[in-house]
Amino acid sequence: MFSGFWGDGIIPNGSTALLVEPIENSFAVVVNPGDAFIKGCFYQNTEDKQITLSNGNAEERVDCIALRFDSEKRSVYLKYFEGAEGQGSPLYARSGSPFDLLLAKITVPANAQYLTDEMVRTCGELPIALG
Repeated sequence: MFSGFWGDGIIPNGSTALLVEPIENSFAVVVNPGDAFIKGCFYQNTEDKQITLSNGNAEERVDCIALRFDSEKRSVYLKYFEGAEGQGSPLYARSGSPFDLLLAKITVPANAQYLTDEMVRTCGELPIALG
């Protein structure tokens, strides 16, 4: 219904809307509260959501946190994509259904003990635009 009015993206209703941040001395991140539209479907996160990543291994990998729109399930939800060691970013859907709106890419160095701010890179898919 809203796809004619809103583009895909995060609603900039705060400076930390759906911001992904590492939790100190751990292999977990928190996705801050915020709202988004994807393919005309509204998503609202009203509280911090914690996602625990796999520990670092022998080679560097890149993980992704995204909002996934699934037309069959008629829903939008948070999705964690674990990358393969030494293979770059994992594959994510950018057309049709499912469709993934990236929130962050996380570089996990070889043998990392915990995540740092420098490892978590917010993706540039915000703010949303009028259609």
